[in-house]
Amino acid sequence: MSERKRVLFLCTGNSARSQMAQGLLREMAGRMFDVASAGVSPTKVRPEAIAAMREMGIDISRHRSKSVDEFIDREFDYVITVCDNAREQCPVFPGHAKQIHWSFDDPAAAEGDELRRLAVFRRVRDEIKKHLQQFVADEVQTESPLACDMTAIAPEQRPQYLATSRELFSQIQEFHELSNGYEFRLGERPALLSMLAEFVSLEKLCCPFLNFVIEVKAEGGPVWLRLTGRDGVKDFIREEISGLTGFTGFTRL
Repeated sequence: MSERKRVLFLCTGNSARSQMAQGLLREMAGRMFDVASAGVSPTKVRPEAIAAMREMGIDISRHRSKSVDEFIDREFDYVITVCDNAREQCPVFPGHAKQIHWSFDDPAAAEGDELRRLAVFRRVRDEIKKHLQQFVADEVQTESPLACDMTAIAPEQRPQYLATSRELFSQIQEFHELSNGYEFRLGERPALLSMLAEFVSLEKLCCPFLNFVIEVKAEGGPVWLRLTGRDGVKDFIREEISGLTGFTGFTRL
């Protein structure tokens, strides 16, 4: 697997935008990126930001709002400012960091009661996520490692998704390596097809780069699952299944 690219999110004053961006990118593509966040004039993480992220199954309650001075001597591949003031005050980092600017409203400036303020934090959170989805997609197109975006699956569905995935692949009976992926003969078990349908319906949300084929052999024959995709997908499949089940019996063409 290629070395993860280093990303720093910067914001001024309230750090909610950079903290939410950090939490989202780690959840979406932590295999691809080493992520940090900082503030030019950092403050504590707002409780509304913690609540908005918790709704997506992401916990940033232990994040610490750091000063940009802590990172000034570190090299990054990307420095992303998420507010206009940060772009104006962003220091120069060593190396060849690519500077990117995204302008988001400051949710901490929202007025009204708790529900109204939280609604603004949700909106900004979702805007940040859309930018990050495009950012990750652009990286994938430049042949960066493929990554599973778990935020595409609702938080309440993730535990069952992981359990189903682990159960399906824990008893691989046979597998064949293909030029663009793998096919697996899965062990006979009750409700296998319904489990496969559930797995594919969620997997295609978080891993849209995968192609899925389920083949059911005639007269009670075995069930095969074929996973294919672009260059790099075989490494992704091996790592995902090994991480889920500990299976290390893959051979390579």
